[in-house]
Amino acid sequence: MCYNTNKEKGGAAMKKQIVIILVVLAIIMGIASFLILNKKNGSPSVGTIDPNKNTVELYEEISLNEVEKIMITTVNVNVKIIRSDNNNIRIIYKPYANEKTFKYELIDNVLTLSVDEVQSDGFLIPADSELIYVYIPKTNNIELFFETGSGFIDIDEVNLKHVEVRSTSGIVIVSGSNITEALVVNADYGKISLRSISFKQLTVNTVSALVACSLADSLDNYYINLASNIGAITINGEAVDNPYAVTDEEEDAEIPTITIHSKTGNISMHFIVEKEQ
Repeated sequence: MCYNTNKEKGGAAMKKQIVIILVVLAIIMGIASFLILNKKNGSPSVGTIDPNKNTVELYEEISLNEVEKIMITTVNVNVKIIRSDNNNIRIIYKPYANEKTFKYELIDNVLTLSVDEVQSDGFLIPADSELIYVYIPKTNNIELFFETGSGFIDIDEVNLKHVEVRSTSGIVIVSGSNITEALVVNADYGKISLRSISFKQLTVNTVSALVACSLADSLDNYYINLASNIGAITINGEAVDNPYAVTDEEEDAEIPTITIHSKTGNISMHFIVEKEQ
């Protein structure tokens, strides 16, 4: 009799375990279905990369078709925008310290990247020690927005639809890139370097940042408005009037415009000098 009772108890316990397993599986399947449905409907896709798991390189790869706008916010972390070798956007984060956490979020075709301030414990952080690499296919229709305190941003040979940069004291470098609409840079201090780029509209506003712009085209192919309250303005190494302007009463909408204003910083422009025939 006791043997049968124990057997019945064992059978009941097994049935209970099976029910629990089935309930857990149902919950997991429900959550998975919910996430898949939300992703299809454009709901948030959120991720956090924890450098504690890997202090060398961490990356996430996203299809170009999923992204229309990229927004990057840092305090003092450096960012490099580089041409990708495929049709995907690849993000690599190289942390300086193990306790750092880099966050990315993809909602309604807007990719948001952010990382908190890097704590150096009183020591100077080595150059290129804290970096976010964003690889983007050269041909795209992406808008890029970047805001930083003292970090730098380097955009190298990547064509973008629209770019806006806000920097307090960092370095802004854009080289070998085609911006089909506007490139806008607002910087208090630091340095702005623009080399071999094309655009429809270039607007730079600074307090005292040094602005150096070298374009692979003739000065006559732009509408220009340069002004610095105290700083000097040079074109191809020679001082020019301050303010300096090249305009037309009937402006051609197809001609790119350059507007650079600074309170105390110097403005240096370099254009191709066409040889006299």
